[in-house]
Amino acid sequence: MGMGSIFALGCTIGQGMSGVSTLSVNSFVTVLFIVIGAWLGIRYLVEGEIPTFSETISRLLGR
Repeated sequence: MGMGSIFALGCTIGQGMSGVSTLSVNSFVTVLFIVIGAWLGIRYLVEGEIPTFSETISRLLGR
């Protein structure tokens, strides 16, 4: 939520979701960074570390 809120200049999750329906660019950026932040947070809680960018890309590509 932190980076999404910063990029959207203070929007919340509700604003991000309702803004997507109006095709607001800020809302798409907000939702993207909220999802990335949630994924990193859950990954940190489960595995105890935040993955590097190269680890993430290789895992997504199945290498």
